[in-house]
Amino acid sequence: MREISGASLVRPILVDATPADTTDVLELALSRGFDVVLANKVPLAASQDSVDRLRAIADRAGRTILHEATVGAGLPVIDTLRKLLEAGDDVVSIEGCPSGTLGFLFGELGRGERFSVAVRRAIEHGYAEPDPRIDLSGLDVARKALILARVIGFRGELGDVAVESLVPEAERVGLPPLVPQAETLARVEARVAARAQAVEATPRLGLVPERRSPVPQPAQLAASLEAEPLELRPPEASPAA
Repeated sequence: MREISGASLVRPILVDATPADTTDVLELALSRGFDVVLANKVPLAASQDSVDRLRAIADRAGRTILHEATVGAGLPVIDTLRKLLEAGDDVVSIEGCPSGTLGFLFGELGRGERFSVAVRRAIEHGYAEPDPRIDLSGLDVARKALILARVIGFRGELGDVAVESLVPEAERVGLPPLVPQAETLARVEARVAARAQAVEATPRLGLVPERRSPVPQPAQLAASLEAEPLELRPPEASPAA
């Protein structure tokens, strides 16, 4: 980066598609006049102080940090949130399945596939992180949730995001990727099966039939628009979402 930034470049852009903590590289790039485009979630899910420092460097250098690809598999989620805020709207909550990997796994499980087979298939299709424990532990979802929350004004840390891991704690770090470890995957599969049985045993509420309302008057329409959520729906799961 130091050598590249010494060249005569016109409005250079650094694209970070790695899964690593590249904060130091991004700070250097911004200070040397690079705009930054991120698919990498790690720097933006770092400590609040670290993210504040990164944005302060960008502001001083008059450069931009764009990170739409960190959440939403290419959907304009972050841009939509920013436009809502700029228009004076208050974002009360964000709901969804922000992990293409987990969405794929849920779909496979719903079709009766074994969890271990579904995980391996997600990796083969390129949906999962290089180390799928990042997806199965909830870490990837937590990072995405924190990034979205910070877009709408939340100032907190990754530890403030509550997640329920499918990976045994002793096997979350310090081991090779999960896939070659058949025993680990079998234990995760057992956890998923136990959780599924617990969900199936939970009483469910009956479905309420849809009621058609008469055509609303302007005042009623304004009230309904204020209460209706904005939904962004992808066409299908995307690799490394």
